[in-house]
Amino acid sequence: MITSNHITFKNMNLLIKTFLALPLLALFAFCIFGFLATFEPLDPITQMTWRAIYAIAGLGAISAILFMLKPEKKIWKKKKWQMQ
Repeated sequence: MITSNHITFKNMNLLIKTFLALPLLALFAFCIFGFLATFEPLDPITQMTWRAIYAIAGLGAISAILFMLKPEKKIWKKKKWQMQ
């Protein structure tokens, strides 16, 4: 008997992906804060180095989140009458 609180495999898969994305979201937020902190007075070479590090890490984190949470593609299967 299926009740209203029945969790399907698809929902569980999305739940796991969401929990795996949370640390990446925290890393992305940290990178935004770090990038903004590089606008304080520092040596110009040091500023650009840290900006590049934070930008690459932040873009990598948000790319991983988007890749992980993207919807799965449906594979079209041919029906028996289309195979002939």
